[in-house]
Amino acid sequence: TDEAKAEELIKQLKHRLDILSLCYIPLNSAIILYVYKQDDHKLPTTLTELYTLYTLHTLKRSVEIHFDDVDPDDITDLAHLSDPISLPFKALCEMAFNGLQND
Repeated sequence: TDEAKAEELIKQLKHRLDILSLCYIPLNSAIILYVYKQDDHKLPTTLTELYTLYTLHTLKRSVEIHFDDVDPDDITDLAHLSDPISLPFKALCEMAFNGLQND
């Protein structure tokens, strides 16, 4: 049931204080819940894995909508994206990295 899944999530969060501390920001809570539901109701082992899984799931949804010639199921990790996807994704990553350097 949904109640049992919620209780299991709370139990897991009590052991993952790094992820629990993110839950005070609503967007982070949404990301955590999304990944939890997509990843067979378990929390990732690291924060990097959390954000990587979220990015991967979001990218697959975007590909489903915007790229007729790419199968979202072929996207298994961020390091090996096909050119139609990797070029804009790398540009976005570069923009984010440059923004962090300028802050």
